[in-house]
Amino acid sequence: MAKKIIILIFLLSIIVFLVILRFTKIQPKKSQPQLEVGKCKFNVDLAETEEQKEQGLSGKEKMDKLTGMLFIFTTAQQYHFWMKDMNFPLDFVWIKGNKIIDLSYNIPPSKNNQNIARVFPKEPVDKVLEINNGLINKCKIEIGSEVKFYPAN
Repeated sequence: MAKKIIILIFLLSIIVFLVILRFTKIQPKKSQPQLEVGKCKFNVDLAETEEQKEQGLSGKEKMDKLTGMLFIFTTAQQYHFWMKDMNFPLDFVWIKGNKIIDLSYNIPPSKNNQNIARVFPKEPVDKVLEINNGLINKCKIEIGSEVKFYPAN
């Protein structure tokens, strides 16, 4: 008798699971866009709107190791970036099209927004990747290298 009850509970559990599965829309987790640069692939947050570009990483306490912020511009220019309200140093990868144009290493955060560091590329760019300091060297990122973009699915 106990064996029949266990089998009945098991079968009912399977039926309940199948009903839930049938009527629940399971959405695959949306992946984050990625940028392959040098020997590393970074998950990137995109800064496309003016508000996103102005905010950038300001106020953020830290950034995961192989994560970055990719700024996307409609026209190539010598965009200036500053470290106002930043809490950690950054490396900057300056990109035009799919090629690395310039690199800026270990740009320090400002202390109490005093002596705010400013950086800009040597030539016009249409994208800028901000990553944790030291990753340009660790990932063997070089000027002239190709950048590969993988959009989120």
